[in-house]
Amino acid sequence: VRVQIWRVGCHDEGFSVVMVRLTQLSGQFAVLVPQVFADAGTVDFPMHKAQLLRHPAAGNVGATANDISQTGITYMLAVDPLSLDGETDFWPEDYNDQFTLELFWGDFAASAAQGELFDILPYEPSVDLTQFETPLLHGRMSGTYSFDGIPFTGLQLTVGERLDDTNFIFVTFFTYLNGEPFWVVGNSLAEAPGFPDIELAMLRLTGGEFFGLGPDNFTTDDVLVEEVGSIFIEPIDCNRILVGYDFSPMGLGSGVLEGHRGEFNIAGYSCNPWQ
Repeated sequence: VRVQIWRVGCHDEGFSVVMVRLTQLSGQFAVLVPQVFADAGTVDFPMHKAQLLRHPAAGNVGATANDISQTGITYMLAVDPLSLDGETDFWPEDYNDQFTLELFWGDFAASAAQGELFDILPYEPSVDLTQFETPLLHGRMSGTYSFDGIPFTGLQLTVGERLDDTNFIFVTFFTYLNGEPFWVVGNSLAEAPGFPDIELAMLRLTGGEFFGLGPDNFTTDDVLVEEVGSIFIEPIDCNRILVGYDFSPMGLGSGVLEGHRGEFNIAGYSCNPWQ
């Protein structure tokens, strides 16, 4: 097995991610992704469980016991902050500093009773550059974004995972038209994980009735769906996005806004898991 390890800088200043690429070079039988452990500094027995995550992360991301590909697969390294013996912690400053990484095949191969140890060098921002010019859109960026100086106006963004590991995007843009509340929606299905931006046709729906009237007061045939423009979303960081809009079909012109999301968790997860 060829093991390649390197760091990539994150768009959140002061953070990096360690990448691990595994490639099976020989042998007629499958080789499994090993168990992984890590610990701060240079040690002989790392005590923090770690995990190799498929890149980009989607679905069942833990790779241990999966087959190693003969063409190679790149993973992201995650490390449990709490050690197996409860004696030490492992935090961002430890991850960014020099640490020991162990790949342990002992449970999968009788001839590999001892793990392979690797010294991971500290994060160096001038060397370990970001992989992309801008962050990628992902589910932890879901939320409600507001725009400075434009009260009671905003954009609701949802990025979710489907069972086939693709992403769906649903956006609601709420504003005003002629002094009355006005909202439009857009969605996209089956986007491959790891996309840097998205453009959506925005739709206005009219013709329905108040939900409190109960069922059978209107049908889908009564609802008029009208394409009224488009928006383009590009992330700046975990809590900010650029929203380009073009509502020229309605005579409302085009432009770019910067959306700000409140700092809160999505389903208990921060956009940056270290924060």
